[in-house]
This record gives sequence, C-alpha cells and structure tokens, in this order.
Amino acid sequence: MMGRLHRLVIVLAWLGVSCAPAAQPPAKPTGAPAAPAATAAPASAAAASPAASPPSPPVTVRAAIVRSASDSGIFLADEKGYFREQGIEIDITQMNAAQQQVPLLGTGQLEVGSGGTAAGLVNAVALDVPMRIVADKGSTPPGFGYQAVVVRKDLVDSGAFRGCASFKGMRVANPAIENSSGPMYARMLAECGLEFSDIDMVAMGFPDMPAAFRNGAIDASNMLEPLLTRTLDEGFAALYKRTDEIYPYQQNAALLYGPQFMANQRDVAQRFMVAYVQGLRYYNDAFTKGLNKADVVAILARNTKVDPSVVERMTPVGLNPDGYINMDAFAADVDWWTSQGFIKTRVDPAEVVDNSFVDYAIARLGRYAQ
Repeated sequence: MMGRLHRLVIVLAWLGVSCAPAAQPPAKPTGAPAAPAATAAPASAAAASPAASPPSPPVTVRAAIVRSASDSGIFLADEKGYFREQGIEIDITQMNAAQQQVPLLGTGQLEVGSGGTAAGLVNAVALDVPMRIVADKGSTPPGFGYQAVVVRKDLVDSGAFRGCASFKGMRVANPAIENSSGPMYARMLAECGLEFSDIDMVAMGFPDMPAAFRNGAIDASNMLEPLLTRTLDEGFAALYKRTDEIYPYQQNAALLYGPQFMANQRDVAQRFMVAYVQGLRYYNDAFTKGLNKADVVAILARNTKVDPSVVERMTPVGLNPDGYINMDAFAADVDWWTSQGFIKTRVDPAEVVDNSFVDYAIARLGRYAQ
C-alpha cells in the first residue's frame, strides 16, 4: 500500500500548482485531427441519448474541477440535466490546487478529475499508476486561443519590446515547468532562433500574474481565460500572440478517470461520458453555431463566478464535440518532453489515453454534425 501511495505522489509533478521547459523546439506538429464526420445524428447535445435505462436511484459520481472555463462540459452536462438523464448525480468539488486530486483518484475517493497535460503524467504511467486520460478538456484549434502570451504594457509602449527576439533575457511567468507551456514556448521562440533557455522562467500561479505585471515583477507570461481578458482590460499587459496561432490544436487539458472507477463502475463511467459529450456539444453549438449562446454564457458565468460581460467577450476554450483528445499533438509534446529529459522512461502516448469511454458515447450519440 505504501509503495502504491508513493507512486501516486509522483503524479503531483504532472498536475502541479496549476495544471510548463528547455531548449530545442519540438518536431513540427503531426497535424490537426481530422474533422469529425457528419452523420445523420443530431447536432444538438440534447437530441440523443442511449437507449439503456439508467438505474434508479441515481449513482453519485465524485468529480474534482478547478472551476475554470475548460470545465464547461461538466457545467453544462450538470445544469442541462444530461447527468441526471444518465442516472448520475454529480458531486463536484473545487480544488484550488489540482495536485490535491491525485491521491483521491488513486485511492477511489474521487471518480473523475481534471488537469493539464504534462510530463509527470507520462512518468506516472511508466511507474504503473493506472489513471488515464479519457477525454478532451481544453485545446487550441484555430479561433479557440483561450491561452495567450502577454507582455508588460510599459515595455511595449516604450519600444523596449519589439517582437520575438525581445524575449531574450525576459522574466516570463508560468505556473509550473514540464507542462504544455514548454512545447508552446519552444515553438514560439524558435521563430526567431531563440531557445527556452534564453528566457528567465519564473514559477508563478495564474492568479498572481496580474499583480506581478502591475508591480513590474515579470515581463511576460502565458495566461488563460477568463483571467486573460480581465488582465488585458486592466491595461498592464498587452497581447503578443494567442496559443492557437503559436501552436494550433495543442492539447492543454484533459478529463481523467480513476482506476477503480474504470474497473469497478464501468457502466457508470460510460454513462458519465455520454452526458459529458452532450455537454461539450451544447457548448460547441453555442460558440460555433450561435445556438443558445446566451444560455451557455449565463451558465458559465454562474459556475466560474465571472461577470457575464467578460464571458461574452473572452475567447472560448477549444472543446472537441466528439470528446477525443488530439493524439497527434499530445504525442508531439510527449516526444518533446522526452527529448528534454522530463520523461524518464519512454512511454507510448497511447498507453496514457483510454478512448473506450468516448467510443461508447459516440456509438450512442453519433458523430457531431458540423
């Protein structure tokens, strides 16, 4: 038991304080995922449900979130009743630091978790910690640059910052090392012949970044919504580039299932995924088709405790309406983390991901109609 708990602790390096690395840029992206095939299946999330009758009374599923915009699929599946339709009562816990989820998932005190993709997850799987990525919870297809690199406004206004080459020697804030920001920064800096080692990386959580810009403690950072829009509104930082331009289709965050949930409650785990994918589709209907957008904005504002006017203006998170993560991008990042020495034992990226639950949902809902 102690050995298992010791292995679980290693995953903390993956989830970090927030959900970032070294020199050579990674290989070119292996490509965007193929567009989902449109079928006769209805586009609306609410229009399709599996035929099987859910159990009564409902089964409680305990899920941990950080209450960010990338949790939209869960918020919508909850408020639109999709979990209840699947015989599930979701018990949501907010955890300020995502690493708090790890021992709870590993010991069966949580069924569902969430976090950013990073080298530590791959290291954990190499040590036989059996949690798995099961669905998308945040990526950067074009038009969904919900993360961005920003630069202190006075540096831009004074002309001290003139573009990519100016990052050399700058103090750049990031919540943690070895997460998805590493490959992103490497690609950005490679555009002007710089390497990750050319910047001075400052470990800092997202909530601390606005104050650090105000007092001049940092020169630049990677920021995500809705904090990004709020910070730009304050006028202390200026937008450099959004991450959908720097690294299109990068897989930034993922939904996780704990090992006991997958093994002992597979039917519930499958039905949870059906409801989650329906939530993702209601979200995409709003931000790609304009359907029920006011309703979605109101739900997101209520659940993230952000003013609706900010939610309306912020760049939406990329959430695949079919639920799958972008394996090409994730594999490219795994290669980069391995090349930098952050992954200690080479692992096939496919061993970290279990698509069977999304497969189940798609078999019942059909592919999303664009």
